[in-house]
Amino acid sequence: MTTMGFGECLKQLLSILGISMSQLSKAINVDNSLVNRWVHGKRIPPYNTSYIERISEYLSKNITNSFQIQQLNKLYMDISGYCSLENSMKEKIEKILSEAQGYSIECKKKEQNTKFNDKNSLTSKNSDELQYNHSAHIGLSNEDKILIGKINVLSATIHLLKAAAKKNCKNNNTIYISLINDIDMISLQHANLVYLREIINKAIQSGWNVTLLIKINSNTSKIIKLINIAKPLIKTGKFNPYYMKRYDIFTTGKEILCVPEIGVLYCFSSEPFSGIDSAFYLKTKG
Repeated sequence: MTTMGFGECLKQLLSILGISMSQLSKAINVDNSLVNRWVHGKRIPPYNTSYIERISEYLSKNITNSFQIQQLNKLYMDISGYCSLENSMKEKIEKILSEAQGYSIECKKKEQNTKFNDKNSLTSKNSDELQYNHSAHIGLSNEDKILIGKINVLSATIHLLKAAAKKNCKNNNTIYISLINDIDMISLQHANLVYLREIINKAIQSGWNVTLLIKINSNTSKIIKLINIAKPLIKTGKFNPYYMKRYDIFTTGKEILCVPEIGVLYCFSSEPFSGIDSAFYLKTKG
């Protein structure tokens, strides 16, 4: 789940590779003013065009060193929420740009819908003074949604934790995380777990406490994997793991991530043994 617009994303890619806007425009055979409008967020490449493929092709051919590859992989993980060793750099750049394109287009749609709704609200205000606004009473935001797919759930998890890491916690708040379902713990790649640990550690450095609820059973590989990942966090004194010996139908196939004053993920399985592949994403209003 990216929150980076297409212009900012393209700007970062060009900066990483040391490529100017004029170089890119010549390489993909478009006017320099169009690339300039992309970078500054004034235009977004529409769907069903070849722009992103052409940009990705050119940029991937101009990677010259391992430092650039490292930066591109970090950007890819920030955007997609996971690390893949199978995809080529061209595929990764294309994924980065496509996700940013989708985010920018959806933001544009929301902006247009908001303007339309505001206009209608002003028109109908005099005839309906007692309109009831449900979201105003329960503090929901217009970013609340239902997520489908493991990648989207993982991306939302990373998004919430990164938001906490960026916010200085002054009131000693606690982030609550559950990790109960074995199938998800085992399937997470080591690189993803390390990345999550880094984000949690940044949140701790920003003043947050972190409480982790896990299930302990005979799955020793899970326990060893978790211990190795958690050791640096436990040393901070602000990471508190708790375990549960018994569980029932109300906990099986469900997970939760709660970041006070930022948002909540209530995760669940859509089918038996599918692992966590769906979630309610609720963001704190304001």
